[in-house]
Amino acid sequence: MYFNRYSQNRYFDITGLLFNMFVMVYLANNINTEWWITFQYFNLAMVAMLVDLIMQYWIGTPKDEESDKKPFILILAIELLLAIVGLLVGYQIGIYIVIVGYICGFLLPLLMYDKFQAGQVNFPHLVERVGLIVIIAFGEAIVNLASYFNSETPITYAVLLFVSLCSMFAAM
Repeated sequence: MYFNRYSQNRYFDITGLLFNMFVMVYLANNINTEWWITFQYFNLAMVAMLVDLIMQYWIGTPKDEESDKKPFILILAIELLLAIVGLLVGYQIGIYIVIVGYICGFLLPLLMYDKFQAGQVNFPHLVERVGLIVIIAFGEAIVNLASYFNSETPITYAVLLFVSLCSMFAAM
């Protein structure tokens, strides 16, 4: 949300975005089906991104009192605190603490909705970004469907999968 509301394509903003992209690649490469193995890597990556986002809101936003950055910083700080505590206590108990932290990060903006200024949202930019995410998601889906287009899979099955994917895209 920071990039959409406050970014001015400054070096500071772009560096923060690139750092978060790096952390997401690290996170994606360390996800495992065994959550107790992934727990530390995932939450370390989340702590790094939360610290970066807090710094972006703190340093990169206007200093006036009218700015709505304080609720964002508060929500991110709560999420960060719970993620760090969860990491420090370890997987057995920490898993519950980090889940509460991430749920707080997801739900607190809804509870603090009246503190945010809607006029600061760059809506055309937001729509463009969401559209790009949808395009990327469908592209990934097509790449994953490609494995069904072989001599072992009945052609009707492959066609039905592809048509269902296309119909989801057409519904957008």
